[in-house]
Amino acid sequence: MKRQNWMKWMGAATVLMWVMIASVGQAAAGITMSAPRQVQVSAPVITIGDIATVVGDNPEMVQRIQEVSLGNSPILGASRSIDKTYLEIRLRQNRIDPNDIAMLVPETIDITRKTVEIPKSRIERIALDYLEPRLPWDRNKTRITLASTSDVVYLSDEDFTAEVSLPNRTNLIGSVPLLVRFFVKNQVERKLWVTATISVESPVVIAKQAINRRQVITEDMIDVIAADLAKLPSNAMTDMEEVVGKRALRVINPSEVLRTDLIELPPLVKRNDIVTIVAETGALRVSTKGEVKENGRRGDRIRVMNLDSKKEVFARVVDPTTVRVDF
Repeated sequence: MKRQNWMKWMGAATVLMWVMIASVGQAAAGITMSAPRQVQVSAPVITIGDIATVVGDNPEMVQRIQEVSLGNSPILGASRSIDKTYLEIRLRQNRIDPNDIAMLVPETIDITRKTVEIPKSRIERIALDYLEPRLPWDRNKTRITLASTSDVVYLSDEDFTAEVSLPNRTNLIGSVPLLVRFFVKNQVERKLWVTATISVESPVVIAKQAINRRQVITEDMIDVIAADLAKLPSNAMTDMEEVVGKRALRVINPSEVLRTDLIELPPLVKRNDIVTIVAETGALRVSTKGEVKENGRRGDRIRVMNLDSKKEVFARVVDPTTVRVDF
């Protein structure tokens, strides 16, 4: 009895095995899909044809399977995994029975995007090539350091172009933002900001001692040192000759940088001074004495009273004893 049962079980198992072999053989004879464990793609959207090889006797069905979309490719520099179950789901969603296909694929397929890596050194070179010809400063006294928002850029093709731009009205000193855009096939594929720190060595006039308000500045009161122009006020004085002979508008502390708003030319003439009023036109020159009614520096136009006519006129200061009437 036991022997008969065993023989029946063996017969059923044999039949089942041959049915499975026949079904696999039928699928294999129809359409076969095979894929490696790791795949690299270049298109922004993945299809089965991008990650697997599909062959079979029915060209139309092969093409349908190849064109089944699997969604977006991973972003540049990243990866994405697709498992066998997902492939079967996508096939069914496209009205293709995965049981009709011999699925010779791993349980998981790792997908990466074909990329070209642009290293930090090349990004910096692109920024410098744009920046250096535009600098108004002496290159030997200029130092540039760069910092980007990314140490590497991934592009889909090595055939690319890069464009650099500056925000409007950007001074090329101190912290300077640069926008770098990478184009592949005339389309912007990546963009990032690069910050250039531009230091310029420049002479600057400083006070060697305290200078009192309205005190006329002499050469022994000041000194010239080298400093970073980016850290100086825009109206810092850089030439000692432009400072000597002027007077302080307020107290200037030792080591303080002299600026144009801290000094002024002392008046050449003061209120109640007696000066010569000169009027010239062509070969005619007339002069008379006048009394200054307000303080004036060289070139200032001030009120002066003609002592002969007792009338006030406007004249321009020439020197401590002369003013000239403009015609």
